[in-house]
Amino acid sequence: MFGYLRFILANIVLLSHTGLSPEWGNLGATSVTIFYMLSGFVITNILNKFSQKKERIIDNFYIDRVLRIFPLYIITLILYSIYFLNFDLNFSIISFLQNLILIPCNYIKDPMIPVSWSLALEFQMFIIMPFIHKNRVLFYMLGFISIIIFFMSNLSYLDKFSWGYYKLPGVIFIFLTGSIIAQPKKNIIEICLPVSISLISCVGLLLIELGFIERGGFQSEVLLGTSLGVPLIMLLKGSKKLIFNSELGSMSYSIFLIHYLFIFIFKRYNLNYFSYNLLIFSLSLFFSIMIYYLIEKRITNWRLNLN
Repeated sequence: MFGYLRFILANIVLLSHTGLSPEWGNLGATSVTIFYMLSGFVITNILNKFSQKKERIIDNFYIDRVLRIFPLYIITLILYSIYFLNFDLNFSIISFLQNLILIPCNYIKDPMIPVSWSLALEFQMFIIMPFIHKNRVLFYMLGFISIIIFFMSNLSYLDKFSWGYYKLPGVIFIFLTGSIIAQPKKNIIEICLPVSISLISCVGLLLIELGFIERGGFQSEVLLGTSLGVPLIMLLKGSKKLIFNSELGSMSYSIFLIHYLFIFIFKRYNLNYFSYNLLIFSLSLFFSIMIYYLIEKRITNWRLNLN
């Protein structure tokens, strides 16, 4: 079922970028927040699997994540580069290399793939996670510090956009919440902690919407994501896999990466892309299906065989 969830979240992000979001806020930001939590869940499951084999755990984890992220990312980056070169739009080798590395994309201005900032943040978490996975003191210490940073950003002591959404220190706790849910053996504190974070997020969201806390950035959207992410992942954790689950999960990544290229093209030719939501979705879906069966499926099979 997680493949279906990822597919839905990716398309909510797509629709939010084409202007289809409620007046209340940007549901794309809520979807990205749930992606953070889901990523923590997936990372932990992978590390647990490699830990059982007790061989080159960190090496195998990094190889797995690089093969999952970079082949499709590089293909998509090349397509964006062709677009930028064709229209002579602020393209440079330095900019291309910065984007190719991926890791700094949530610190550079206007990355070539606009959504790559969140992928960069996720990859930064990939780097950290193997070192705190078994070290529970460091795990909870980082989570506590992250909550403090997020709390301070919500109270406007820190920039709401940067430290409550775009930068890793303020959202590490969201990844770690997903990680706790994934743990097969949990004590009473670990059982209650994700639920507590979900409930506290609900209270925080209510205080913002009632005007007790000044609203800014994507704080309401992020709090909604942390509120919904916990019950969603807990509910789907034990569910049976449905047909096309893995395919939809894989295609969600392609849709997430490619859809903004079609938005760029529509804007370039002065088309009202807000009226072409269905076409942008269809083009992104077609691209994701093509890439999945031509390239990604083979890479996935190879990656799984390495494991």
